[in-house]
Parts: sequence; C-alpha cells; structure tokens
Amino acid sequence: MTLSPLTPPQQTLRIHACSTRRALAGALIGLVSLLSGAHSIADEPAVKVTDESFKCITEMTPVRHYYVDNLHGDLAATVAVATAGQGDYPEASVVQLMPNEVMIKQQKGFNPVTRDWEFFFIDVSEDGSKIYKRGFADVNNRLGLNCFTCHV
Repeated sequence: MTLSPLTPPQQTLRIHACSTRRALAGALIGLVSLLSGAHSIADEPAVKVTDESFKCITEMTPVRHYYVDNLHGDLAATVAVATAGQGDYPEASVVQLMPNEVMIKQQKGFNPVTRDWEFFFIDVSEDGSKIYKRGFADVNNRLGLNCFTCHV
C-alpha cells in the first residue's frame, strides 16, 4: 500500500498552519519573557523550591496520565482539581507528566501569563533530584519541547 502525497493546496495549508502556530508560540514566549522579567522582590515565589523539594515520581499520586503532589501538604485539594480536570490548583501543587519535567503552582498573581505556574526541568538519579532549569517561557523538557507553549 502506498500513501498518496498531499495535494499542493493541502501542502500549502499544512505549511501555513505550522508556520502560524510557530509564530504564535514565539510571540507568546516573547511576551512571557518580557512580563516575567518584571517581577520585583515582592513577587518572590511563596513556594520555595530547592533540589530537595522533588520526590520520586513513583511516590506521587497518579491521576489519569500524570502525577501530582503538594509541597504544602494540601494533597487532597490538588488531587480533587486534577481528578475533576477543571478548577484552580491550590498553591504548592506539583504536576508531573515525565520524570524530568515539573510544574509547581505559585501564589496567585505571581505570573498571570502562566496562570502562576513555574516550570522546572530537573535531573533525576537514585541520589535525588537537581534543578537544571527553572522559569517560565525559557524552560524546555527533555524532548526539547517548550513547557510554556503546551501549558498556556
């Protein structure tokens, strides 16, 4: 069985759609970078995150296709939102899809563009975790995909 190639109009439409998505993602990343740099000392994260903040993904609570936790101990509220698939995650919620990529919910107003999520790329070993990169629009996962563009 052979697959027929896309017709020229389909190719043009597909190329245009991909270009448009990339341009939109680039514009959003630029906007977040600009707005993220505007934080003052008063906007420091309420949830203090260090290398020791992360536990093994297998020790977290599985919900659908990802894992959750809460650094302030409010796991029930985090699980409730994750299970419902809607609502606002409480401060200090941790959401993890893959072992190396983590989202942590900061205090309301911390970064309105990311809905107050801070993104992390971490190195994981049996000795613990190490934060490799943290931030907003400039964090990519191990596949090279930008966290912010998926979680806007």
